[in-house]
Amino acid sequence: MFRHDIALIRMAQEIDFSDSVKPICLPVDESVRQSKVTNYILTGWGTTEKQTVSPALLAAIFSHVSIPECQQKMHDNFLSVTLADPWQMCAKGANRADACKGDSGGPLGATVAVDGIPKFVQFGIVSAGGHSCGTESIPGIYTRVPAYMNWIVANMRP
Repeated sequence: MFRHDIALIRMAQEIDFSDSVKPICLPVDESVRQSKVTNYILTGWGTTEKQTVSPALLAAIFSHVSIPECQQKMHDNFLSVTLADPWQMCAKGANRADACKGDSGGPLGATVAVDGIPKFVQFGIVSAGGHSCGTESIPGIYTRVPAYMNWIVANMRP
């Protein structure tokens, strides 16, 4: 369930970047892929805690949750989800911050050193979560981008 939740999209034209539309680095280098990240930033325009769509790009800090701990949280909350390491990862926000409807496919990233220079790198893609977002006890499920880098590089085209 939710395994291999990833796609590549080839754009018909160049993207106009802005304050809320920016490129993100991918973990191409093996040392970056192996980075032990404990905190991430999740961004998205999805549904807010008031069940309305946000007109502004929102961001929140999320902490890493191990696959065994995440699997146990799913079980404790009667969710029949079987997680697959290394293809998936879990993270959860503080104070009920969560990915919600409309955030799917969004980036979970962190600033890490790439050749000694700090870069914002995408480590996860919003995939799934509990039945209602903002349930503090249930971490979100993300596609683990580093596990797919060989596939991404092999399938990228100009």
